[in-house]
Amino acid sequence: TIDGAFYDIDNQTAVDALLAAHARGVKIRIMTDTDNMTDKENATLPRKQITDLKNAGIEVKEDHRSGIMHNKFMIVDNKTVWTGSMNLTSNAIYRDNNNSLRLESTQLASDYNEEFKRLFEQNLLGPNPHQIPFPQVTVGDAKIRLYFSPKGGTKAAVIDALSKAQKSITFMTFSLTDPTIKDLVLAKKTAGLKIEGVMDDCLSRGKYSLIRPFKEAGMSFVRDGNQALLHHKVIIIDDQTVITGSFNYSDSAENSNNENTLIIDSKSVAAKYNQEYAKIKNSALTHKNIPSYDNPACGSKPKNSIGGRNFTEDSF
Repeated sequence: TIDGAFYDIDNQTAVDALLAAHARGVKIRIMTDTDNMTDKENATLPRKQITDLKNAGIEVKEDHRSGIMHNKFMIVDNKTVWTGSMNLTSNAIYRDNNNSLRLESTQLASDYNEEFKRLFEQNLLGPNPHQIPFPQVTVGDAKIRLYFSPKGGTKAAVIDALSKAQKSITFMTFSLTDPTIKDLVLAKKTAGLKIEGVMDDCLSRGKYSLIRPFKEAGMSFVRDGNQALLHHKVIIIDDQTVITGSFNYSDSAENSNNENTLIIDSKSVAAKYNQEYAKIKNSALTHKNIPSYDNPACGSKPKNSIGGRNFTEDSF
C-alpha cells in the first residue's frame, strides 16, 4: 500500500513510479490540494500527472477548501513514512532546497495513517485536536514527537521547544512570520544565546518577515543564495533538537493549513541538519544579488497560474 498526501505533484518520474507500483498490484491513494489539480501554465486544463494517476485507476482526492492541504508525506506498507518539505514536483526535487526523512516505524506509520484517514476517508480537513495513537515514538537514537495542523498544538510545541533552548537556535526557513516566535527569540538573544539563520530570499522581503527585527537585534541572518526556493522549515536547537516537516512558521500554518511537524531529539540527526545549514549558509554568502525567481510564492506569476488564488507570504 501507498497512501500519499502531497500539496503539489508534477514530476513525471515520481508519477511513473507510482503507476509502476499500481501495475504491480500496490493499492495507492493520493490526497492533494485543489489549487494544484490544473496545469501550471494554463489553469483551464487538467494537470497531466494527475490525469495519468486517475486514468490508471488510482484514487485522487482534493481538499476543496480555502486553507491549503500543505502536507508532503506518504506511508508505505504501514511501516515506512516519508515526510519533510519536498513536494513531488520537479522544482522541489531538482531546484529548491528541501529535506526529506525516511522513517521505519510501524508506530509512526500508524500516526500518519490516522491522519490520512481523516483527510482522505472522512474529509476532516479543519481544526485537528484529535489524539494520534503514538504522540512520541523512538526511531533509532531519535525520540520523535509528531503534530498535525491546523490547530493541533504545533505552535505551542514549537514555542515550548524554543523556550527550552540553552545555547543556540539556528533557522533554515522558507517562511518565518510568527510574532510569538519573534518575541521569544529576541528574549533568547538578550539572554546570550547564539541565534542565526538563513531565510528564503523571496519571502524574507515580505513585510511580515522576521529577518529584519532579528538582524536589527544583532543576529546573523542572511537571505539564501539559491535562485529557486529555500523551502526548508527547519529549526535546530542546542545541536540536539530538530524541528522539521511541512509547517511554515506562520499564522496560516497553525490555524488554516493541513500540516505535519516532527520535533526530533537526536544529536546525530541534528548534526546532519547542521551540515545542510553550513552548505546553505555558504551558498548565501557566496551568491548574492541573484535574479528574482518566477514562483507563485513570490507573487511573480499571473493570478490564474495556480488555481486562481492570490498567495501572500503568510499563505504558506
